[in-house]
Amino acid sequence: MPVTPEKKAAVLSAVLESPTIPQTLALKGLVSSVEAKKEADVNSAIVADARNLIQTIKDGRSKDSRAAMQCCVSLLCGDNVAKSKMQKAVAETLTINRE
Repeated sequence: MPVTPEKKAAVLSAVLESPTIPQTLALKGLVSSVEAKKEADVNSAIVADARNLIQTIKDGRSKDSRAAMQCCVSLLCGDNVAKSKMQKAVAETLTINRE
C-alpha cells in the first residue's frame, strides 16, 4: 500500500470500481451488497411508518384505540421477535412499553 493518504485513496477507489472486487467483498461481508442496502432502506421505512402509526394510536383514549394499540404491539412483537430475543430493542425503536 502507498504511504500517502491521497495515493491510498486512489488505489482503494480503483479497487472498488473494479467489476468483480465489490462482489467479492460483499460475499465476505466486508461491504454491503445492493440487495442488503435495499433491504435496510425498506426496513427503516417500515419502522418509521410503524412508529408514526403507534404515535397516532397512543394519542387516542377510547376503547377502540386501546384495542388497536394492543393489536399493533402484538403484531410488531410477535413470535419471531420473541425467538430472537429482540423485544426490548423493538420496544425502544418503536417507543412502546413492552417488558
